[in-house]
Amino acid sequence: MQYASFGKRAVAYIIDSVIVGLIAGIPIGCLIGITTAFAMEMSEEAYIIAIIAVSLIGALWAIIASILYFAWMWSRTGQTLGKKWLGIKVVTAEWIPPSFWRAAGRATIGYWISDFVFGLGFLWMLWDDYQQCLHDKLFSTYVIEA
Repeated sequence: MQYASFGKRAVAYIIDSVIVGLIAGIPIGCLIGITTAFAMEMSEEAYIIAIIAVSLIGALWAIIASILYFAWMWSRTGQTLGKKWLGIKVVTAEWIPPSFWRAAGRATIGYWISDFVFGLGFLWMLWDDYQQCLHDKLFSTYVIEA
């Protein structure tokens, strides 16, 4: 078994970020378009409230879409589309895909902690014997060649 390289993991994450951006961005763009279309009929105060509401709904949807994408994909096969295209996957110490809840924790709490101090948690793998990032260590996962 071979651990995935930093380069493969980074490219897979970029691919997945674009995919999640599209999944989240298209509905948000439609919602903004609808709100803007009705802007002429609203008072200034109503328009401001509508834009704030759309922004909050959009942010919430982006978070939910991201969690669902990563957790669902990792828990099924250990691979998101980006990881599949790069030939790598996420596994537990038992070499199976993580559970949905472990994957969801890794995608949220784990990624947030890894990113907290200038992204050093993502660079952790560069000096780790098992090439684990901080979020891998927190949720007992490994990223290996598929």
